[in-house]
Amino acid sequence: AIAEVDLGTRTHRNRPLVELAPMAEVVAGTILSRAGVIGPVAQRPPLMGRI
Repeated sequence: AIAEVDLGTRTHRNRPLVELAPMAEVVAGTILSRAGVIGPVAQRPPLMGRI
């Protein structure tokens, strides 16, 4: 089972999240591909409107 929790605000000391998002998408895509998930995956809106 997978649970979702709100961990609060995450910051990266060298780059803003906007710059980290493309790499996060590549990492997530690789994980899903290796798990056998094929095709596009619907995205949910950010928690509490945060990105």
